[in-house]
Amino acid sequence: MATCIQHTERARSNEKLADLLSDSAYQDWRVIASFYAALHYIEAVIAQNGEEGVSHQRRKGLIHEIPALRPIGGLYEALRDHARRARYDAAYNYCEKRAQTTVVSACSILPRIKAALNIQP
Repeated sequence: MATCIQHTERARSNEKLADLLSDSAYQDWRVIASFYAALHYIEAVIAQNGEEGVSHQRRKGLIHEIPALRPIGGLYEALRDHARRARYDAAYNYCEKRAQTTVVSACSILPRIKAALNIQP
């Protein structure tokens, strides 16, 4: 299973992808990449606490159990929901002007998660 360092590296890679997509027509993928960056930052903390290869359900539980993760539970769930919509709701057009508020809102969550976890920008 992946180590804390490997999860952090993957998180940074996903975050770079989200940044690269910021001025593209692929705003849905920007949201998705932001979510996966957050997921791997969280997985890094989970790995530091001796768990590895956790399911979505177990991760949700650990977010509430591990003291360092408790403050970001609601943020993670909000970003997860945004990413789920981006992946599965084909009727929602992320390129429309009205969707930009959603994209900005979703992508603003990752820096807040990083700040709460004391991850340097």
